[in-house]
Amino acid sequence: MAMERLRRQIMQNDQSGAYRFNDDTGSATQIASPKGGDFLSSEASAADHYGHPDKCPVGRIFESRKACYDAKVHRAPMKGILGTVSEGAYSIVMNDGYEDDVDEGDVVYYTGAGGQDNFGSSVQIKDQSFDHLDNRTLQRNIVTKHPVRVIRGSKNTKYGPFRGYRYDGLYDVVHADYAKGKRGYQICRFKLQRRPGQLPLKDLPRM
Repeated sequence: MAMERLRRQIMQNDQSGAYRFNDDTGSATQIASPKGGDFLSSEASAADHYGHPDKCPVGRIFESRKACYDAKVHRAPMKGILGTVSEGAYSIVMNDGYEDDVDEGDVVYYTGAGGQDNFGSSVQIKDQSFDHLDNRTLQRNIVTKHPVRVIRGSKNTKYGPFRGYRYDGLYDVVHADYAKGKRGYQICRFKLQRRPGQLPLKDLPRM
């Protein structure tokens, strides 16, 4: 009951986007896919798909995580990665949730799942691993070549919106490996490259 109350509160009020991967196994959120034999990394469902969301242009701003969920831009109210282990991630959220994230706009170095000290904290206290369900999911995009929707939040001060969350288009996961984080722990680092032909980030609205 307590977790359900927390989930509802986050969906209604969350402006932090820091809830990426606080469970080191990912097992608590594993559910069987309708296709069978697959596992979903978060709250993914058969309604999710790769590519641009229906009726949602690049640059659209949302007031909250719940609004992103309702628009089917990122259908995970608590986690930062949504997808399946067999096919890869549909979408990710960037909102200063991990201290080792590096956002260069068209290129993003995204920190993987696990190893934080508590729910919603950016502080790393132990190593990450590609055995984690969410890390395996995002790593899979390198093989399947499926694009990932990137949503930036207002805590991403350089490229994000001034409020809420913004859909920033499609990125490809081009590389994944282990790296040493700021705290000295092993992290799973993903390099994402924005696909060409989209509205430039500098032209996207910020409010």
